Amino acid sequence: MQEECNDRVQGEEEEEKVPTTNASHIPPPSPTSPISPTRVLKPHLTRDVLGFVVANQEAYKRWSGSADQIKLHEKVAECGGWGGYLWTRQAEDLEWYDDDTYYQGLQWIAKQDKVLADKLPSAVASFKELNRDLPRTFPQHILEDTLRSTCQDLIQAYILRNRQVGYCQGMNYIAGILGRIMPVEKAFWLFTYVVEVIVPDYYRGLQGVVVDLKVLEAMLQHLEPALWEHLNKVGLTCGLAFTQYLVCLFSLGMPPEAVLQLWQVIFKALNPRVKLLRLTCSLMRLLKADLLSAPDLDTAIAVFAEGSSSLYNAQRLVDVSSVTEESLSDEWIISQRESFSTSVRESQAHIERLEFIQNAKLTRVLIKQVKAAWGGAMNDTITQAQLEKLIGDTGITPDISSALDWGEREVTFREMILTMVLLQEGSKEELLKTATDVMEDGENSEIGVARIASVRSRVSLALSASGGMDEKDEEEKEQAELRSKRPYLIPDTDVLTCYLCEREFKWFRRRHHCRACGNVVCSTCSPTKAPILVLGYPAPVRICRSCEVHLHVSPEEEEEEEEEDPSSPKNDFTSPFSVDTDSEVLEGNIEPDLILKE
Repeated sequence: MQEECNDRVQGEEEEEKVPTTNASHIPPPSPTSPISPTRVLKPHLTRDVLGFVVANQEAYKRWSGSADQIKLHEKVAECGGWGGYLWTRQAEDLEWYDDDTYYQGLQWIAKQDKVLADKLPSAVASFKELNRDLPRTFPQHILEDTLRSTCQDLIQAYILRNRQVGYCQGMNYIAGILGRIMPVEKAFWLFTYVVEVIVPDYYRGLQGVVVDLKVLEAMLQHLEPALWEHLNKVGLTCGLAFTQYLVCLFSLGMPPEAVLQLWQVIFKALNPRVKLLRLTCSLMRLLKADLLSAPDLDTAIAVFAEGSSSLYNAQRLVDVSSVTEESLSDEWIISQRESFSTSVRESQAHIERLEFIQNAKLTRVLIKQVKAAWGGAMNDTITQAQLEKLIGDTGITPDISSALDWGEREVTFREMILTMVLLQEGSKEELLKTATDVMEDGENSEIGVARIASVRSRVSLALSASGGMDEKDEEEKEQAELRSKRPYLIPDTDVLTCYLCEREFKWFRRRHHCRACGNVVCSTCSPTKAPILVLGYPAPVRICRSCEVHLHVSPEEEEEEEEEDPSSPKNDFTSPFSVDTDSEVLEGNIEPDLILKE
């Protein structure tokens, strides 16, 4: 047993060893002390040894005090607590780990509001998004405010450490459990190990999640063909079942004690990513009998959710995953990941290129493609008809007619493409660099600069003639007046059932706000999205069936993404993604283009 705990971090011996009934370094509050100035704990809720609300009462009763729980807590006690039980020395190999002032330095920077606003605006935006999500991450935890503060400090520090990754809502659940069982600085390093070593491609475009979902499909199809066929028949795809378990590393949907057991197995594995995939696939295999008897999608989802929330003894899942090692080698899983990674990258590149061309955000590479499609010389005259054909061949659709001012004069291809460049978004330096690149065929530089200046002047005149900023300011003022008439959105925490059908909200039946009346409804009772111009919603937003009748609206043929209202209260049972995706997004196969747009 001592060998099993030999990875305990230095200094763990000095930490307080708490009894197994409250396995945490955080002391419980006194019965008379206020837990939160804004919330009152609901006394009828059952909480586990870590203070989290129990989702499955019957399963917890069977687990609490059982021989398996006692055995687990004895092992935890021998390791000096949950922190020593979970810690891996692999985290000590991370960059800057040996610098004792590193984490404190990140914390100091996180409090410098003016410096962040001037130098790191992206970090400020991530901080705001984090602060909106935290209040609904650990509802009714026994130490909710303390845990929220710990989670905030940890993730803000990581946002500053790795601004390329930034923030994703799924991080909250991982950081919350880590911050509950160990000091925040150690939790920070273990969190960093998870994000940068185990799942380094999960939180930047979710490309790694898409790849792993495809690998899980291949594993399930190979190991359980009958189950795979039945799940496809009822519509329970790997994307619908496993996305939140991957993004949150099991921490959303499973009991925290089980999550810690699974993390310990993953951290100690020779290949943590492969072990993560084996455990995830084994969750479906463990529930095989009940899933095969599910006649439809709703029943299958309920079976999967019930089975996950009742799994306290994670050793059962570990044992099932060990069986897969006999049928599927690590090399097979790794080869599948490499194969799917290639296809997903190609798909992502194709999607990005289509969006890139559609929005006409030209780069030097795209300019070369346009020139190749033209086929003529740079100084050849281009007609409007030729331009329309060129647009049809390349997919570029910028509105440049007013800027080109065709009229009686002739327009050269060079002038046309310069105009297209200068109409794009970007700094003056970037645009001038791109425009100068058009002159790469050896034209005299002084003539080139003069032409750029001439075209830029014409573009500026065309833009100012269309109204400029004054019209935009007037429009924003009008929109602000309309937004002030929007109804109050009832907080999610005040609602347990749908306003219309009165069905109870669960993790697979999410809360949604009707933007017309402000009530909380389920997706079935709010299938329509439509603009509400009188309330300042020019883009389609969610409307309940009742308001749909009163407003006489019809669903959009293609629903657009719902623009998030910063003042809108969010859902306690939302997707782990940082964007507010609807539950129906995950219904059916998750294709790369769907996920990567997030």
